Amino acid sequence: MRSASSLPVSNVWSIEPPFRLHKTNIEVINCLVKTIQINLSYIKLIRYKIKELIEAKPLHNGRKVTLSYLAEQVGIQSSAMSKIANNKGYNTSMTTIDALCRFFDCRIEDVVEYFPEGGKE
Repeated sequence: MRSASSLPVSNVWSIEPPFRLHKTNIEVINCLVKTIQINLSYIKLIRYKIKELIEAKPLHNGRKVTLSYLAEQVGIQSSAMSKIANNKGYNTSMTTIDALCRFFDCRIEDVVEYFPEGGKE
């Protein structure tokens, strides 16, 4: 049996000496992580209420509030804001939630809703 150090360099990724993982093992691990993330995205414990807040405050300084405009004002990418607004299992930081509360001049419970059983949408 060959030791890990005798394997061709193209088939081995060095993590931290003396540990080495074969590329196929890393691909399997990445696939499992993606599967777990997809499965966890269906467990909706927290729902963001961005669309409701935009409906309640359609204008900001005379300008229509869109997800792109909101993302710009809050300081995140528009793709991240879209994931938050559409409740796609996106985890955001407290800094972003704080910025949303400041933008809409509201409390945190106006921005997010918690469901302990993950059932209600």
